[in-house]
Amino acid sequence: MSYETNKRWRLKYPKKRNLQKKRYYKKSTVGAKNSRTQWIAKEMDSIIAFDRPHDMVLAKELKRSVQAIQIKRSRIKARE
Repeated sequence: MSYETNKRWRLKYPKKRNLQKKRYYKKSTVGAKNSRTQWIAKEMDSIIAFDRPHDMVLAKELKRSVQAIQIKRSRIKARE
């Protein structure tokens, strides 16, 4: 599926997309730590080393949510 096709689908079916995202994040937050837990350097290094396809594996390993990992990665890259 091309990016344009995917984009059109997301615009046409926003409710379906939101449900998919909620299911994905709910499935991937099992055993996640409290959101107030500080990130350590080792965790941040592993976030930068891995990329999207492995976020669920990394989430289980770090006991963080996939969403938290994605947000942290984008904030780290924005600082660079």
